[in-house]
Amino acid sequence: MNNINQIVNLPTIRGIQPVPGEAITSLATGGNTYTIGPRIDEGNFGVVYNCSDDWGNDLAVKVLKPVYPYDKLKENAEGEFHRLMELRHPNITFVYDAFEYRYTLLHCNRKMFCANISTFRFTRFSWYGLVYADS
Repeated sequence: MNNINQIVNLPTIRGIQPVPGEAITSLATGGNTYTIGPRIDEGNFGVVYNCSDDWGNDLAVKVLKPVYPYDKLKENAEGEFHRLMELRHPNITFVYDAFEYRYTLLHCNRKMFCANISTFRFTRFSWYGLVYADS
């Protein structure tokens, strides 16, 4: 007999990451297609690639890593995407599209250019009296 407190190992849903040269289509915006370019960078929560759309716009696509169970990741991502879509400010990149593709969550943004990327990397900062260090 199964113990109700027994840990159940559910299958992990792993998305299929896009590869450079691949064309991916968003059904969320009626079929916009993006061609994945070279990888730009990688962080704790995602990998960012160059990409372009059907009109040749130079964009960036962030592919979220499965750092949480799929349902929680999707719920968090949808909340983040809705908040980002509502933000309009010169210092915040414009989100063109946010969608799911092969169990992978992505969002396409206007690419921001910066001559010195280290400007945006914190070495030490304080938030409510706690000090954090960038690894």
